[in-house]
Amino acid sequence: MTKLEEIARIVSDFTGQHQWDDMAVDRGQLREFVRQGGYDVNEPTKDDCLGAAHKILLALKTPAPEMIEAGQAVDGTVSAADVWSAMIGAAVGEGR
Repeated sequence: MTKLEEIARIVSDFTGQHQWDDMAVDRGQLREFVRQGGYDVNEPTKDDCLGAAHKILLALKTPAPEMIEAGQAVDGTVSAADVWSAMIGAAVGEGR
């Protein structure tokens, strides 16, 4: 599973769509599901969740000042993953 799909699945769960495999892939498929009954025309699709995940990742592409500060504060002997983790931790308010 890619990071994009992982985030999309979190978005789908947050919107109440707990069965990723049962979700409509796109609006065309959702319309068919609605015709069959049991689906709300306003339900998000996998494409909607993937789009939201894409925007979330793009937002993380430009670090906020507190993220930059946290990344610079990490000991230079650690991995890039440790720096990334510290920066994301600062973005979600860890350490406050």
